[in-house]
Amino acid sequence: MTRAMIVFIGVLAYEMAMHLPIKNIIIRTVTVYIVTLGCTFITVWSTHYIEPLAESAYKDVFINYTGLFIVVAIIMLLVQRRDINNY
Repeated sequence: MTRAMIVFIGVLAYEMAMHLPIKNIIIRTVTVYIVTLGCTFITVWSTHYIEPLAESAYKDVFINYTGLFIVVAIIMLLVQRRDINNY
């Protein structure tokens, strides 16, 4: 169940990034980050009812999610710029 929720958050982030009607890419990226990080924290919080969390669970999630989000955001930005330059 937890894995399905994490996959859902990833799909949500992608869909928001592609279809959110905000023209400014920085504001759109920050909006997607805040919403999906909140969903991730809620997911971690809800799993403490199923299994005990490590003391550093929230810090670990924050670091891992933020790092992955930055890498994916940079890749998406580079791909979009490449596509724009090809036209």
